[in-house]
Amino acid sequence: MLVFTKCDRLTSAAGAPVPLDSLVEPFEDVIAKAAVTENLRGAVALVACGREPAGVTVPVLWILHHAVVGRGLALHAALTPGRVLAPADKAAEYERLEPLFAPAERLVTLLSHVPSF
Repeated sequence: MLVFTKCDRLTSAAGAPVPLDSLVEPFEDVIAKAAVTENLRGAVALVACGREPAGVTVPVLWILHHAVVGRGLALHAALTPGRVLAPADKAAEYERLEPLFAPAERLVTLLSHVPSF
């Protein structure tokens, strides 16, 4: 995740806020490569830490969502019938994680504005 902190302090030469594109530009190659992989996910978050904090929770919630959903999908694939029997610990982990799937999916509505790759 690319997190730009103190983004409320960044201004262009004209005094306007710095556009997101100019912040992301140096990372375009990394983003392009991550976007086409199966196992990497990414996002861009602007965090303002000044008098009016903004976006501070976005990185944590985005990572939490993708970690829970990603691990759940990996465990589900390992437990799919027809595959080599998964160790009992994977089944137990899936069972412990399962109550978190629905809340993690509800985070999607909070994170819909986050540019992801």
